[in-house]
Amino acid sequence: MPAGSYNVQFGHGLVITASLSQGTLAVLDRHGAPLRVLRVAGSCHDACFLPL
Repeated sequence: MPAGSYNVQFGHGLVITASLSQGTLAVLDRHGAPLRVLRVAGSCHDACFLPL
């Protein structure tokens, strides 16, 4: 998990969390195993899923 990660969201079988201090969005599987960490901005405050 990148430092500063918080605001954990679960949906569509995935977990996402934004890192305010790293500017990343971490994507994990339903068991917490990391799938990807994407740099999205200088800082990233919130993350959410859109309803389908």
